[in-house]
Amino acid sequence: MKNLSSVPADARCIRPGAAWRLFAALITALLLSPWPAVTQPVGNIELIELTIREAHQAMLAGTLTSRELVVAYLDRINAFDKRGPAFNAIIMTNPRALARADELDTALQRTGAPTGPLHGIPFIVKDNYDTWDMPMTGGSASLEGSMPADDAYQVRNIREAGAIVLAKSNLAELAFTETADPEMLIRFMEAIEDLRRAGAIVTGDFLIPNLDSLRQGLGCSRFRYDIDTYLASVPNPPVHCLQEIEEGGRVHVTVMPRVRNFLQFEGTTDTNESCIQACKNEELLREGVRAAMAEYNVEALVYPTWNNPPRLVGDLSNPHGNNSPILSPPTGFPAITVPMGFVWDDTLPAGLQIYGDAWSEPLLIRIAYTYEQATNHRRPPKTAPPLEG
Repeated sequence: MKNLSSVPADARCIRPGAAWRLFAALITALLLSPWPAVTQPVGNIELIELTIREAHQAMLAGTLTSRELVVAYLDRINAFDKRGPAFNAIIMTNPRALARADELDTALQRTGAPTGPLHGIPFIVKDNYDTWDMPMTGGSASLEGSMPADDAYQVRNIREAGAIVLAKSNLAELAFTETADPEMLIRFMEAIEDLRRAGAIVTGDFLIPNLDSLRQGLGCSRFRYDIDTYLASVPNPPVHCLQEIEEGGRVHVTVMPRVRNFLQFEGTTDTNESCIQACKNEELLREGVRAAMAEYNVEALVYPTWNNPPRLVGDLSNPHGNNSPILSPPTGFPAITVPMGFVWDDTLPAGLQIYGDAWSEPLLIRIAYTYEQATNHRRPPKTAPPLEG
């Protein structure tokens, strides 16, 4: 977006149009019919690009079980995350995953019907979401062994749909992280042309009045309050508050200054002046976004998910260029990211973020699906090929 110093550079707008109607019907059919009638068995399943639909077809045909699917993913975690390239993307696997898979296989065999639209599908939870059967550490040794009493709301809903919690994934410690790369902007401009060819009406640059001043007032130093409140809900936590995390010294040297900074702020969110003002500014930002979208007559904004290639672990000096937190989190409006190509000699995937008004998820999914089908930027990583045997 031009004239917005800290907003995604060169963001573009998408106007309403009939081009999405076919894809709306298609995506609705996919969402409402996750268990299709089987016309022929699905054999020789390739795990790398396996879809939920294909997995369900195979389960109904009797050529795949949920246990086999879970074992296959656990084998890949052992081969690539703990050995070989050793990605270190997984903190721990769920010791109950296989038992849950067996329960779902038995239920399907007995009733012939799925438990839900995600029946038997493994999924991985980022380790700042609670799961009742695994610790929640926030990627920090200071919270090692912290066992939540129940699932986070999102995790509970996915489990109720029949999915299996396979593992917890890594993240920046306590989710703390710190200009635009020309190659990234080239990929973005190519994505804009792809959207036009797919039928979108792209209007050009998008300006939200007074965005810089609104964003400067969004800060709310509530981390101490939030983590102290959370730890009070955990049975037998390893630490009881942020003060004990600081005193224990089990956070990385690059994270400790932030921990100490947050210790300076006390009070609840309804008494902390910065939080009270931040809530008001968030509402002003929502109103500003909606007013600008109405003025430009657009339904969605698109911008690079990152302006720069991600920094290496431990690098706090180079610009991070992360656009994801700029609009979606403070407004509470949805956004979705899809691949838009590769940078760094065609080796590093880059993302396109699509953002819309509240409750516009169906529209965003239609746009994302259309763009994905038109470009096919997704490709399996060479560093984690299919396992032999």
